[in-house]
Amino acid sequence: MQSNAGATNIFAGIGPKEPSGTSIKSQDIYFAYKTSTGTDGSVIMTGSEAGGIEIFSGNSLSRAVSILGGSGRFSVQDTGGFTINERIVMQGIGTNFGVGAATEFTTQTYSNASATTTILGASIQMNTLPTSAGGGGLTVCIDAAGILYKKATCP
Repeated sequence: MQSNAGATNIFAGIGPKEPSGTSIKSQDIYFAYKTSTGTDGSVIMTGSEAGGIEIFSGNSLSRAVSILGGSGRFSVQDTGGFTINERIVMQGIGTNFGVGAATEFTTQTYSNASATTTILGASIQMNTLPTSAGGGGLTVCIDAAGILYKKATCP
């Protein structure tokens, strides 16, 4: 199908899966493909009953990505995440959530020069702690007893 320039404001309309009722998704758009081994695969896109868009794997029917209606949140399945240049930058697994999960990123910045970065939680865990002063505005150190503290310079 093709539409001529200026012919219409709406190119196509896709209705719900049922003619009446509540919480009914739209009819699906189905994308078929072949994998690198020649196996058939598919992706299904549908309008969610919450006013967003959902994209599913047609093979497992597990949700791949949802753009939720209303608040405009972006949602992915458990163990899913967001990648940049094929490296995981955010990932959630069960009750754990990681930012900067890819070890190939050697520097991870959580702010910019004119913004405040807030890290909240019942505890903040660092797998490795600084042993010498850094170039930032806050220097934290750990003493021989394992106590973390702020100091002008680390020992």
